[in-house]
Amino acid sequence: MNYDIEDMERVIGNNIAAHFAKQYSINKNDIDTYYTLGEIIEKEKLDTEDKLKERAINLSNRLGINVSVDMLMIGLKFYSFINAGMTKSYNIKW
Repeated sequence: MNYDIEDMERVIGNNIAAHFAKQYSINKNDIDTYYTLGEIIEKEKLDTEDKLKERAINLSNRLGINVSVDMLMIGLKFYSFINAGMTKSYNIKW
C-alpha cells in the first residue's frame, strides 16, 4: 500500500475527533447525572448531612460501588447553582 501524508493526517484527525466526542459525551453525562441527583435530593428534602449519609450508604449497598456523601453534595450544589441562574454548560471541567 502506498500511504501519503494526507492519509496519515486523516487517520490522526479521525482519532482526535473521536477522543473529543468521547470526552464531550462523558462530561455531558456527568453534568446531567449531577444535575438530576441534585434535583432528586432537593425534591426529597435530603437537606442534612445525616440524611445524605444514610442515602449514600443505601445507594452504595444497592449498587455495589462507593457512593459518597461528597458526590451527593456536588449534585445538590450544582443543581442549586443552575437554579440560581448559572448556565448549564457541557464544557464544565470537574
